[in-house]
Amino acid sequence: MSEQNRAVVRRLFEETDRREKADQEMFAPGFTAHIAGIPPMTFEGFEQFLEMFYAAFSDFSHTFEDMLAEDDRVAFRAVARAVHTGEFMGIPATGKQVSIVQIGIARVTEGKVGELWNSPDQLGLMQQLGLVPPS
Repeated sequence: MSEQNRAVVRRLFEETDRREKADQEMFAPGFTAHIAGIPPMTFEGFEQFLEMFYAAFSDFSHTFEDMLAEDDRVAFRAVARAVHTGEFMGIPATGKQVSIVQIGIARVTEGKVGELWNSPDQLGLMQQLGLVPPS
């Protein structure tokens, strides 16, 4: 079961990056997303969140550095890579390549993601876009 759940999570990120939107078929009814610094979102809210990112960044891809599974949970450490090609939170496109480290957990139920917790390195992203000086 653990290997199947890891495959579900990997496929979720790969398909979402490829399609540049979420496929509702991959999410369990009642799905909730918990993204650090943002109130919990339903599937519809998560779709809007993703739309904002895919409008601002192109060539999105995730590379999983670590993935551990136990029972219905899959913990992961990944790096999202993209190019800043559109406006993002009022920031005009910079053309910069960005790498965003993410740590998260997904709860998988009946082969679908029922809940997602994700903590992307928001400070690192702002530094790469030139909005915050490097520390």
